[in-house]
Amino acid sequence: MLPDSGYSEMARLFYLCGPSGAGKNAVMAEACRLDPALRCARRSITRPSDPSEAVETLSTAEFADAVHDNAFLWWWTANGLSYGIRHHQCLGPGTVLINGSRAYWPDAKSQTPDVRLILLTVDPDVLSERLIMRGRESDAAIEARLMRNHSVQTTALLEDAWLVLDNTHALSDVAQTLVRALQC
Repeated sequence: MLPDSGYSEMARLFYLCGPSGAGKNAVMAEACRLDPALRCARRSITRPSDPSEAVETLSTAEFADAVHDNAFLWWWTANGLSYGIRHHQCLGPGTVLINGSRAYWPDAKSQTPDVRLILLTVDPDVLSERLIMRGRESDAAIEARLMRNHSVQTTALLEDAWLVLDNTHALSDVAQTLVRALQC
């Protein structure tokens, strides 16, 4: 049963995924700035947020309670953390962008067949630089993320993708391309 939000229907959902450090939060924020009719779903996560993202920080126990209470439309674990998208973030009129996990995509699609996939790619050297610059992780953790990125099967994601965006270059160009596609 969905929590009472005043709405009972799902918005148009677009699941944006790509490697950690690809710039998903930045692309989503810029797209929402360019088109205020867009909404970015606020993720729940079991780590403190940094200034580049709007998240709900939950302890591991709080997250487990939210799962038990069926508070999430989707939830997953990755890189030793838990992530969730609360139901109310996806309800109501309009279009909602969701920062999701590549590994969780098949489950999200299975649970919510109308969701559309947007795959964000980035040059591996640029990805490495971004992970280092954001300063969240040790060198070993960054190397593990880069190795995971190489091992993730993208063929199925490419086949499912409604849109593929390369975020190697100018953020404004990528966000404008996304906004134009969503307005069609």
